[in-house]
Amino acid sequence: MTRYKIYSHADADGAIAALLFRAHLTREHGNSITVEIEPVDYAPRGEDKLSWFDAPLSLPCAVIDFALHPSLLLPRTYAGMSDEDKELGLGCYWIDHHLSGGQIPFITPLNIAEHCPPGLKALWDPKALSTPGLMRTHRSALNLREDVLSEFELLIDYSEIIDGALYQSAADAHDFTSMAVKLAALFSCRHPALHLTRFYNHLIDHLTIHTPHDTHAALSALDADPVYAAMLQYEQTQLQAKRAAYSRVAQSADGDRIALFDFRNSPSSWKGLARFMPYELAPRCHYAIHLEPPDENGWSAVSCGQNPWNRPTQPVELGSFFASRYNGGGHKHVAGGKISKHDAKALEELVSFLSGK
Repeated sequence: MTRYKIYSHADADGAIAALLFRAHLTREHGNSITVEIEPVDYAPRGEDKLSWFDAPLSLPCAVIDFALHPSLLLPRTYAGMSDEDKELGLGCYWIDHHLSGGQIPFITPLNIAEHCPPGLKALWDPKALSTPGLMRTHRSALNLREDVLSEFELLIDYSEIIDGALYQSAADAHDFTSMAVKLAALFSCRHPALHLTRFYNHLIDHLTIHTPHDTHAALSALDADPVYAAMLQYEQTQLQAKRAAYSRVAQSADGDRIALFDFRNSPSSWKGLARFMPYELAPRCHYAIHLEPPDENGWSAVSCGQNPWNRPTQPVELGSFFASRYNGGGHKHVAGGKISKHDAKALEELVSFLSGK
């Protein structure tokens, strides 16, 4: 039996995309294939703490809603694939919608196909709101089964709301009666009692097979399950703590157009990133900057987003800027990276860029 690996971003967008691709593979190949899903992020992973770009991949595989792994561009990577894999027609995939998903200077959405070896199928569309939405739009190019996309269409719609920030307001983005908010919270849950990879997969399994062919019932069952209910309660409590912490460090720059939340000198009040909290606390801002406490090596995660409910008239492109300056990347409207505590000008540079100076 062939073992196929899906590496997907450790959030709701990546999880729903992985769910779709796994359902496609298992329905296409039946008992001849087993599919494993591994959530990934940019933090070093595994016992040896390798970064995503250095860690070895299990082949055949798909990288979904995450940066292209450099080894997938090397023809020799596919030399070790078995005859059985080749007979099944199993290749490797890279499917992503992040502006900086390639992380490789010479790769662009327009030329990616030219750089793909025969064993790799790549589809990169930064214009897509979410990767599941991309998969629906480009179904023919990916040869995805229509029955899979039809059955899980509601989940695809939720991923568009989550990653596209299509909530009516910043307050709605924190409303735990919303199924989109619940899914985003569960797939990003960091409860200390959880084994994150197992919980991520358990939730995908729930949405896939809990009540077959009835996504509405599977989603409704989330509220009835005591584990999910406990995780959602935990996330609501965390959100309240984050609201208080964000209020304590709130600053503004360039008038009220930039909201700054700098936790570098207040690690005790850091409760984790709250993506939409700045826009609830500073509704007039165009951009919000988050600075996290530094790690043991003195690096602080920095992220920046455009206010979905008060967009600037002349927006800047964040993903490519963060990729070129802060070893990061992301979307056009939201991005992240890292700055060193020794880099006194990094924040000033970002503020100037957002101000158009």
